[in-house]
Amino acid sequence: MKNIIVVVIIAIFFSVPAVQAEDRPATIRIGALLDLSGEYAMVGSAFREGIDLAVAKVNESGGIKGSLLEVIYEDTQYNMRSVATASNKLLALDKVSAGLVATFTEAMVAGPIFEK
Repeated sequence: MKNIIVVVIIAIFFSVPAVQAEDRPATIRIGALLDLSGEYAMVGSAFREGIDLAVAKVNESGGIKGSLLEVIYEDTQYNMRSVATASNKLLALDKVSAGLVATFTEAMVAGPIFEK
């Protein structure tokens, strides 16, 4: 679990562009596409706990380059259609800077959407 937290923090750090202090957003929004209900809810819940711990630790340390992290969770129920819909919502409506997924299969669906 500790390795996952370190990877999440490093990935978020490098996804934030270098900008002047006055141009920095007060909050960096991150979308998390997790299986929070259904057959794989236990996996999604474990990932959520890890993400929450990592975000709390980063925010307690002053954030990333002065910006605090905010995670917006979407329950995908391990349904790939839900992954695609939630990915589009996170980008279009929630304006997230990065996305996190718990499984390779979901990454294969969400990845191309986040790359656009």
